[in-house]
Amino acid sequence: MNHLTDKPVDENRAVQIYNDELPSLDGDEEQMIAQALKDYWQRINKWDGGSDKQRQKVMKVKSILGES
Repeated sequence: MNHLTDKPVDENRAVQIYNDELPSLDGDEEQMIAQALKDYWQRINKWDGGSDKQRQKVMKVKSILGES
C-alpha cells in the first residue's frame, strides 16, 4: 500500500483491497490494512470529504480503527 500513488489505477487497487480483502480479515490483519488504507487516503487527500461512497469507506475504516 505504501507504493500506491494518486493515479487512478492505484486508487482502484485501494478500493479493491477495501472491497475484497478487508471484509475477510479480522484482528491484527484487519487493523493493519485499515491503517494502511487510512494512511493512503490521507496521503492522496481522500480521507476528509469526497463522494458519499468515499465517506462511507472512511467511516468503516474509522470504525475498525476505533476512531469516531
